[in-house]
Amino acid sequence: MVTVFFGAGASKYFGIPTMKEFPEDFEEYLESNGEYDEKSLYKRIKDDLKEAYGDLDLEAILTVLEDLSEKERFDSRFEHPSLLYFLKSYNQINNTRKLIEIEVKRDGEVAKRLKEKLKGFIRKKMHPRRF
Repeated sequence: MVTVFFGAGASKYFGIPTMKEFPEDFEEYLESNGEYDEKSLYKRIKDDLKEAYGDLDLEAILTVLEDLSEKERFDSRFEHPSLLYFLKSYNQINNTRKLIEIEVKRDGEVAKRLKEKLKGFIRKKMHPRRF
């Protein structure tokens, strides 16, 4: 099954939430369908992203969940030249790597479950008659 995101609200006409509406809808869904640790992680991610960016969308949440559940994705981010430059300039490479390992160890498994629930939720919203 292929799912296509049109973007710019094109799918809103068909009753599909926008990228900015999905996080709120999913949070409501989680209230009755999520485990305590999933709700807690989702709230932390949502609150941190809102604080950092002032806005929140589905793509940002999925990015964090994918990075937390797949440590290799995190590791590959250290190959970015600008990031390496800044972290090395402030002697933060090792500290940052340790922090990431702690976060992944603490939240990785919950992030995997949460990511799968979110993807299932998206599929249901995109194709309500099939589920």
